[in-house]
Amino acid sequence: MALSPARIGEALAAFQHTLHERSRFDRFAQGEHRALTDLELQGLHLFRTSARCANCHFGPTLSDGRFHNLGIAFVGEPSQDLGRFEVTRRCEDVGRFRTASLRGVSRTAPYMHHGLFDSLQGVLNLYARGGGDPRNGRAGVAADPLYACAQRRSPHLKPLPLSAADIVALQAFLRTL
Repeated sequence: MALSPARIGEALAAFQHTLHERSRFDRFAQGEHRALTDLELQGLHLFRTSARCANCHFGPTLSDGRFHNLGIAFVGEPSQDLGRFEVTRRCEDVGRFRTASLRGVSRTAPYMHHGLFDSLQGVLNLYARGGGDPRNGRAGVAADPLYACAQRRSPHLKPLPLSAADIVALQAFLRTL
């Protein structure tokens, strides 16, 4: 049997179809109100409100499908990743990456486009700080025109008033997805 682009596409679609399993969150959303614990419900509430996650993570895939700059392009560093800019070559796309789906997120470490975090706690701490630190200590980096472009972080990012208990609750909720 010959491999054609159409056949490869069919195989990938069949494989992806096997990846989705009905989660506890799905059961909760379909009316099974005891599917989530009190801690997970607290995390869901934070997700929708003060943690601001639902600004970008919503709908069936828990993703807006858009590109956002989180301040982690690391311009001038060995781990530099310019994101969407590599495709468009537009300044406003430096450091912008597509919002990932949160389906099964607790099973997909490491996190972020370059595996920066080994745990969900690291990701949540990044968001709680309001994104990555745009400053860079390497000499001459600030003179790089891409550095100025990378400073344009998503307007959705703001430091969040989340306690350690809030982070624990958010992690508990994310494990239900």
